[in-house]
Amino acid sequence: MTAGLRADVAVRRGDFHLDVSVTLTAGSVLAVLGPNGSGKSTLLNAIAGQIRPDFGRIEVGNRVLSDDDTFVAVADRRVGLLGQDPLLFPHLSALENVSFGQLARGVRHQQARSVAAEWLGRVGLTGLEDQKPASLSGGQQQRVAIARALAAKPDLLLLDEPMAALDVETASAVRTLLREHLAQTGVTTIVVTHDVADAIVLADQVMILQDGRIADAGGLSELMREPATEFTASLVGLNLVRGVVRADGAVIANDGRCFRGVGDSLRPGAAVSLVFPPTALRLQHEPAARGTANHWSGTVAAMEPSATGVRIRLAGDRVVAELPAAQWVGAGVTLGSSISLAVDASDVVAYASARSSTR
Repeated sequence: MTAGLRADVAVRRGDFHLDVSVTLTAGSVLAVLGPNGSGKSTLLNAIAGQIRPDFGRIEVGNRVLSDDDTFVAVADRRVGLLGQDPLLFPHLSALENVSFGQLARGVRHQQARSVAAEWLGRVGLTGLEDQKPASLSGGQQQRVAIARALAAKPDLLLLDEPMAALDVETASAVRTLLREHLAQTGVTTIVVTHDVADAIVLADQVMILQDGRIADAGGLSELMREPATEFTASLVGLNLVRGVVRADGAVIANDGRCFRGVGDSLRPGAAVSLVFPPTALRLQHEPAARGTANHWSGTVAAMEPSATGVRIRLAGDRVVAELPAAQWVGAGVTLGSSISLAVDASDVVAYASARSSTR
């Protein structure tokens, strides 16, 4: 039977403060994303018992793992933690590594080996039971680690960047493997990741951490439609511009840019967020006069290749434009060039910025 999670976690480490509340129903999968240093791994380590929170309460199912008076040791939490390093015992075979967690819980030796062999088969490693980690590839080692984590039947599974150290092909295979086995076992799971693909494939909920706080949360489709932060927008491949709706329906961005045809249905004076994909932007031959709607000028400060051409950022601007190769080569755009960009109103989605980022 699977268990849910209720965690109110407060951790103080010097100038860094983590204050996060997480509630997961049994069997759900939460993806946690955020910039480096936002507190993602700290949250997992607190839930796993590797660090003791300064305040708060952690419950898995009907068991209290941590509060002001209680602190259950890591070995007794029935919480599985899998990171980007498989951390296999080098002197043990694949079968013995997978058996280890069960033996630690008091499962009889023969039964533990039988379950371990079954799980190695599930992860596609039949025939490699006697191999030591040194003779296995990185992907195979991670599969052993997954088998070990799931064979131990944890009440809660914590995945900390489990695909980060793998090549693209192996990461895709391991991601698919995890999705299948999480669905089969129904174990409540938190996966910390930098890759939105992990959230798409594995999770039914997403949480964005920033500076130790929840900056955005909800279903992935909701966050893709209406991201609350620039970080969330960048994850899903969108530009985010904030502004205010004027009485005539125009939106004046915080940086002075003007957008028309996008905020007509919003209340004048309302704070508004505008999102649009980098590919919606196009080069204009004429420089933009100040206040020209949906059109602005600047100096190219950054360029990098993209799948279809080049990604460009203007000096002092967080908006990214992705231009086809023929367009930017034909225009002779280089670093330091003065250019103008425009976007059609039909490519801009506007929504009120009142949605709480910590709902």
